[in-house]
Amino acid sequence: MVIPTHGRHRRDLLARCLAALAATDGADVLEVIVVVDGGDEGDGAGLAPPDLRCRFLAQPRSGPAAARNRGWRATDAPVVAFVDDDTVVGRRWLADLAAAFAAAPDLAGVGGAVLPLRPRNLVSRAVTDLGHIAHHRASDGWRLVTANAAFRRDALEAVGGFDETFAQASGEDWDLSVRLQRAGFRLDAIAGAEVRHEHPTTVRAMMATARRYHASVPLLEARGSRSVAPVEAHPPEALTPSRRFVGWAKGRRRRGIEAARQRAGRGRVAGVVAGVELVLYGGPFLRKVPTFVARARRAPARPSWPVAVLEALLEVAWRAEFARPVRSPAAAGGALRISVVVPSSGRPELARAVESVLGQTYPHWECIVVDDRPHGEGLALPADPRLRTVGHHGRRSPGASRNTGAEAATGDVLVFLDDDDELLPNRLQDVARALPADGLHVCAMRRTYPDGTERSSPLPLPGRLGPVLRGRPPFVTQVAIWRRDFVPFEPALRYAEDVEWWFRVAPGASLAVTDRPGYHKHERVPEERPSAAARRFEDRRRILELHDAALRGDRRALAFHRARAASAALLADRYAEARSLAAGSLVALPSVLAAKVWWRAATRRPRR
Repeated sequence: MVIPTHGRHRRDLLARCLAALAATDGADVLEVIVVVDGGDEGDGAGLAPPDLRCRFLAQPRSGPAAARNRGWRATDAPVVAFVDDDTVVGRRWLADLAAAFAAAPDLAGVGGAVLPLRPRNLVSRAVTDLGHIAHHRASDGWRLVTANAAFRRDALEAVGGFDETFAQASGEDWDLSVRLQRAGFRLDAIAGAEVRHEHPTTVRAMMATARRYHASVPLLEARGSRSVAPVEAHPPEALTPSRRFVGWAKGRRRRGIEAARQRAGRGRVAGVVAGVELVLYGGPFLRKVPTFVARARRAPARPSWPVAVLEALLEVAWRAEFARPVRSPAAAGGALRISVVVPSSGRPELARAVESVLGQTYPHWECIVVDDRPHGEGLALPADPRLRTVGHHGRRSPGASRNTGAEAATGDVLVFLDDDDELLPNRLQDVARALPADGLHVCAMRRTYPDGTERSSPLPLPGRLGPVLRGRPPFVTQVAIWRRDFVPFEPALRYAEDVEWWFRVAPGASLAVTDRPGYHKHERVPEERPSAAARRFEDRRRILELHDAALRGDRRALAFHRARAASAALLADRYAEARSLAAGSLVALPSVLAAKVWWRAATRRPRR
């Protein structure tokens, strides 16, 4: 069995856990591996009872997932059990686990009962009765918690063990359960093999646990590992006054609440801010108090009515934390896995682009280079397991190439890079810190022109995507987006495909902005071929056709995009279309650009 631990302040907890293991039935066949995360092997000196076979391993601070992997890989036992260092196993714990595996040879993992160590404590009972630290049964199988679970070694090897990008105890066990069941293994939970766990005993500790679990939700959703929702979603049609109020707080004012929290720090002001958040986000759940009371009364402990009501109020506080917006998935205690998609036509600048990815300060990434050459003969990349090439079966549009890369990606987040540009070293780190749980992230861009001059691109306001349609939106290469929310590009467009993409993304997403440049764009001299100019105009006209309804609802956006299409028509020597589009732009909203294009098209001035 494997026990992860960290810090000398947990020596007493670990000693209690080891003493209970020595007293369990069959302890003579048990090999215990304690992995000290962020310490040294001497931290466990003198803690293990003399009659218990126990080894201590140490590793740099990497989190409990990495510690459990280090432990099970250090043994050749066919079954590996996991408990936490703040647990106390029951007398028949080992015998019950062995019986469960013996009775079902096809069982890859089993979870035993997780009970509170201090059942008389109100907070601990509420966490237990309402099932927050327990195994859960979802529609596609069990989610086991590693406070008390055992797995067959071959199953762990088949899926690679725990995902080590989870740097805290925040859902890595649920993620493992999902990956095991997707690989065809069966999991189960039993009523025996009891373990007493040190549940939170204060409201502050309970809310810290809820905050850690809540912050892991975007990671689990991105990896498809969360199918047991801790909070019921509010249907949009249920517009009660309290829900309207919460919607107002979460929308227009949530940035103000978060700013107040950051300014408050600690002390009395922070307590006031926390109280306001509890009212705003917990208010809608007050009507569900009778349901929470009934659920608590059905728990095995069957608390009295007054205790059940207090547990229900604690449940309201728990759910208020889950209703509050997550500031950043980096708070999850788990690292985002970022997939960098690089469409390439084999330009020599590709080596520079790939080197910029290798130079990132953030380590949890993969780079997918989409070979967009006509014959796809393979691209020479540096030897790094995080780099791979995806064939594209001939030359296609940039949007189609990005779609191919997104389909091949395995990360949580997509970041796009052109093969003649660079990511600045801080780019992926900024994404991990600032990407909102329900939106996109855009960084500032450094632009270098052929004559050596540099210029920065304007950025939209945080939280507002609608106005980007009224002007030139950020380049898609400035964007980071959750893979689960990715909207494919229109493959038929070769130019301005990112402009069309914004029309479909902007209406339903929020936006986070980092003013620090993260992308270095090397501008090139535009193509002068008549065919390129004609194709650019056709693509601009196609955008107007595809999104005519949306544009007609916004005069400013309609005027801008008609003027851009008119400019493209003028460059393609399509003077009649240029005049018509420029006149339509002037009717929607007069502008200098539209007037200039109309005049040049009307006088049929040749292009310079």
